[in-house]
Amino acid sequence: MKSASPYTFYQINPDGKASAQCIIFYQPGKMYHILFRMCLMRMGKIVLCCFIVVLLICVIPGAAYAVELKGIPDNGDKPTMIVEFGKGKDAGLVKVTHIHYAKSIDKARPPKTDTCYKLLGYKWGGEIQYSIQESDFQEFSSTIVSSAYTWDHETAQKLFSDTFPQVSGKTWGQRDSVNLVTFGDYSTEGVIAVTSTWYTLGRTKWAVESDILFDTDFTWDPTVENPYMDLQNIATHEIGHTLGLGDLYTDSCKDVTMYGYSYEGDTAKITLENADITGLLKLYP
Repeated sequence: MKSASPYTFYQINPDGKASAQCIIFYQPGKMYHILFRMCLMRMGKIVLCCFIVVLLICVIPGAAYAVELKGIPDNGDKPTMIVEFGKGKDAGLVKVTHIHYAKSIDKARPPKTDTCYKLLGYKWGGEIQYSIQESDFQEFSSTIVSSAYTWDHETAQKLFSDTFPQVSGKTWGQRDSVNLVTFGDYSTEGVIAVTSTWYTLGRTKWAVESDILFDTDFTWDPTVENPYMDLQNIATHEIGHTLGLGDLYTDSCKDVTMYGYSYEGDTAKITLENADITGLLKLYP
């Protein structure tokens, strides 16, 4: 997959495979030369050097992908997550995009458990301030605020800023130091909403920006048409991705906020279940 953005793309497919070679996982490649020189100068152990490089090239990225690939559903050839690794000025950053699809769900829901949560590996080190596109601000801002505070009320940490300013001329999915919430058309059919989050590589992966797009292929205003897609229901789910929680696709987790599918008329995700709160507190105790 090629793009004009300064990122190397990895598309996570439903068959559990990533569409790129693992050697590209760590950028830039200068790290390998440094490791070789250090090993040769200090230890003279060429075999050990080779082992380290092989570990970095294949084993560690493979482990990372194994984490990312858990719970990928049978969704045809449509990816539920796209991972991009920064290059150039964005080297050292990762952009992960979660794609939320519409799908009818069996109303006979099995009992949910407190293990129904998935951590994505990144978290925020300070308050998150969402900015709402000016054209959508008046109609939808109060709902976005309510969804954000639904998470905020469940932890002792203050997750979100007290202000949700309106902005204009911003584009979803572009790193510009603005955590954008907006509405627009997403090219793939059946997508309800998409959240892209950028975070740093390293021992602690710190989130630095997150954008949410609600797809205008669906009706969001309950006064216009019925059935409609409930904004607070979907926004609460997408904000979970911003915070560092992943999608779930197992039948026993159908009733939790972070379940990966939704449908018109669904309101189960407006309030958090114990499993959602458990996952949140793992990141923000």
